[in-house]
Amino acid sequence: MPDTLKRRLGLGLLTVYGVGIMVGAGIYVLVGAAAGQAGIWAPVSFLLAAVVVTPTALTYCELSSRIPEAAGESAYVDAGIGWHWLALLVGAIMVIAGTVAAAAVLRGGVGYLTSVTPMRFDVAVIGLGLLLMLIAMIGALESLSFAAILTIIEVSGLLIIIWAGFSAVPVADWQTRRHRNGRGLSGPRCLPFSPLSALKIWSICPKKPETPRAICPGPY
Repeated sequence: MPDTLKRRLGLGLLTVYGVGIMVGAGIYVLVGAAAGQAGIWAPVSFLLAAVVVTPTALTYCELSSRIPEAAGESAYVDAGIGWHWLALLVGAIMVIAGTVAAAAVLRGGVGYLTSVTPMRFDVAVIGLGLLLMLIAMIGALESLSFAAILTIIEVSGLLIIIWAGFSAVPVADWQTRRHRNGRGLSGPRCLPFSPLSALKIWSICPKKPETPRAICPGPY
């Protein structure tokens, strides 16, 4: 058997994968909670969240070019500090974080599904979760190809919403309403999940040293 993984994922598929995570998790799932806390300041909050996570994004670009390993954060800790037990701990933490994030996205997707179908919530969660797990077990290429199809659907839905918003008649309540709890810009603490989730493209597969430069040329 070969001792290395076959390189089947290209730049285009990985880019669509990152966009899909940001759109699906950061917009379709979390934008309602963010808008509920920030009110009319939600767009500005998204911009502030992007500014906050930019140093982390650039750090991932640099680390992924210096340490082109599939283990991601675990490999960075192992190479930078040299404590293998700590690298294993970081890897376990990332597995837990990924599981929690996947559960949150699954819950949000099932919420949309049950709003338009008579399916029970628990049945939809179990059924859809098993289906997605099966697709992931088939292979990385097949899983990301399926994710790319969902990304096209998600982006198309956003474009329709944007078109509807620009063509809608302005509402007086939207222009004058003030947010009651006063949280404003400090409310949407969940927003950094949206741009940070795109960083998962760095740990999805083994990388050549020149790959991160093609995806994120800014730091160089």
